Amino acid sequence: MIESQTAERRGHDLQVLWRGLPSARKFQTLGTALLVLAGALAEVLTVGSLLPLLALLTNSDQLGRVPFVGAALLRMSHQPGGDRMVVGLFALTFVVSGAVRLWLTYAVQATAFGASRDITTVAFAKVVRQPYPFYNRAHSADLIGRFEKIYSLAYNVILNAMQGSAALVLCVALLALLLIVDPRTALIGGGLLVSAYLLVSLLVRRSLQLNAVSVAEAWGDRVRALQEALGGIRDILLDRSQAVFEQRMARAADQARYAMVRNSFINFAPRIVVETVLMLFVAGFGYYLSQQPGGFAGSLPSLGVMALGAMRLLPQVQTAFQGWSSFAGNQQTIRDVADLLRLPDHAQVTPERSGLFADRLELHGLEFGFDDRPVLRNLDLSIRRGERIGIVGPTGSGKSTLMDLLLGLLQPQQGTVSVDGKVLDEARRAWWQTQVAHVPQQIFLLDASIRANVAFAVPEAAVDDALVTSSLRAAGLADFVATLPQGAQTAVGEGGARLSGGQRQRIGIARALYKRASLLIFDEATSALDTATERSVMEAIDNLPGDITVVLIAHRLSTLANCDRIIALDGGRIARIVNSIDEL
Repeated sequence: MIESQTAERRGHDLQVLWRGLPSARKFQTLGTALLVLAGALAEVLTVGSLLPLLALLTNSDQLGRVPFVGAALLRMSHQPGGDRMVVGLFALTFVVSGAVRLWLTYAVQATAFGASRDITTVAFAKVVRQPYPFYNRAHSADLIGRFEKIYSLAYNVILNAMQGSAALVLCVALLALLLIVDPRTALIGGGLLVSAYLLVSLLVRRSLQLNAVSVAEAWGDRVRALQEALGGIRDILLDRSQAVFEQRMARAADQARYAMVRNSFINFAPRIVVETVLMLFVAGFGYYLSQQPGGFAGSLPSLGVMALGAMRLLPQVQTAFQGWSSFAGNQQTIRDVADLLRLPDHAQVTPERSGLFADRLELHGLEFGFDDRPVLRNLDLSIRRGERIGIVGPTGSGKSTLMDLLLGLLQPQQGTVSVDGKVLDEARRAWWQTQVAHVPQQIFLLDASIRANVAFAVPEAAVDDALVTSSLRAAGLADFVATLPQGAQTAVGEGGARLSGGQRQRIGIARALYKRASLLIFDEATSALDTATERSVMEAIDNLPGDITVVLIAHRLSTLANCDRIIALDGGRIARIVNSIDEL
């Protein structure tokens, strides 16, 4: 029962991956499949040409015994200069066959890694277009690990599977050729070879499946250990707890190592055993032919073809086996990547053209919760354009959830959010999100220039430098940027490492201003700053144009000194609304 379910799931996973490819890649894959057939024909011609060539070189009269083309080649060889013509024909066959096989090799590589590129872009597009609650549930290390597995999918699954499929077709073609040369010997030798690999496949199948899960788990554990170690590096350095994370990484590496060693051994060990047996078989076959009428010399053409065929057949069977074992040994990788492609599609909604936020933002009977745990209850609130609103409350009172609802990242479970008298439906929410911006406590900065961070995610050629300059000036950063040798082109470092906390927050403000947002929400934006830095940042906020609506979420009451109204939340409800911090 488990096996049938696994096979069914495997088939579904492959269908998901195939559907994730664009039409052009599917056509390329089909074209590569046709090229595989051409490669099989080229391989047959290469090996099959050896029989008439050896016959010509040993005794040209034996050409007549060559199937299909022997009589024609015999007549050609008896003409003046015929021997050279026959040899030249063979040489041309070898060159053309080699060119076809080179083309096939490139086509397989291009198709496999092209498919990897397509899957990466499709999966990434799905991940970054999910609704906001998805990111609250998803584990970033898991997502990163799944994306890393796409390269493994390309190399260990798609490439090996395509090479294995091509090798399987070549095996069939070579066996057909050997059957023509000597049916009985080909059946015995080929049957032994194929049977040996089939037996090995049955014996190692379960082990490969277990190793697949082990490798996938270890991959995720390594990413998680690295991500958590880098994220908590200050505490690790202070506590001198490097050994704990080193042990986690070592355990994950050992788990992957043991599974990969077993998989690699399974991939390559059968060839060594089968190759030895096959060479003994060829030697025995040579002795058998030497005892036939005509002796060894008369049997040399057939022996040469069988020997070359066996030597070409063995690596092809091994490649086909490796393709299967790589596929079987990476089932968890296939499943993890396919799960990315199973994420629902969320097409980008084109914002409606409704102008700017003109009057008021209203919440009516708003309710929201997580996992049956209510966070906001029956909330009613009206915010006029240009107001400065403060929001306070104890931890867990619903401040951050309210912010996400105001930004349109979450949708009310009950009640409505309206802007200028119109409820935020899907299309209008897209418009509203062009009107809003937020500055969190930890501002995210690209490892790029100040200019690129202000004009966040705007293509280089489309950046409005005049707007960047005015945004920096309004955020109180113009004087600082003027002191830098490279000005706004100065790199900020990873996470803004080359900037102070206050400068990072000001870039966040400048980014919001560059967006020309009508509503700015500051979520504990100054809570991590010292008093002097907080004061300078608040001056920048207080000096914002009067037509910009500002919502300040804060614990420090001093941050809310210049607010028009202050909303006190408690238990997900509005406890009271006051006009100054003195009333709190």
